[in-house]
Amino acid sequence: MAIISRGVVRLVLHDPTWADAFAEHAAAIRRRTGLPATHVQHVGSTSVEDLESKPILDVAIGADGRETVEQIAAALVDHGYIDRGDQEGSAGRLLALECAPNVRTVHVHVVRHGSLHWMDYVVFRDALRSDAVLREQYVKLKRTLAEQFRLDRAACTNGKAAFIRSVVASSGKPRRDC
Repeated sequence: MAIISRGVVRLVLHDPTWADAFAEHAAAIRRRTGLPATHVQHVGSTSVEDLESKPILDVAIGADGRETVEQIAAALVDHGYIDRGDQEGSAGRLLALECAPNVRTVHVHVVRHGSLHWMDYVVFRDALRSDAVLREQYVKLKRTLAEQFRLDRAACTNGKAAFIRSVVASSGKPRRDC
């Protein structure tokens, strides 16, 4: 798997090994947290075939009544994940796994299962998987942002927000704030 340093924006072609890498991480997360498979989802661009991506797996973990976001984060920190905390007022926690200092391979987003943020991750992923035109629109946006913000991953991510919100809003999927 290709790697990039923290903060750098670089897109690579889809790597078919990402699905296997996710499966390994998901199994380990489920062992550490006791969560069912439905609560640990491969999201983000690495979860979509034929979509260029930064080479970092995105995993959404949905906390429910049995555990809190903080308990899940603590369990993952005990196994080498770096707790990046509540990022920009989001409803959950960001954790990262690195293969070397400042070289991230996995981002874990811990949110409430079924929440707006959970639905955004899952609905957006499913929309990209099912719509080739949408994938092409998204990759064009990502290329533009990657060129514009080569050393500012946060700005690149923020630049995608309106597109993602638009896709989720047009999906017709019910959203609830948990």
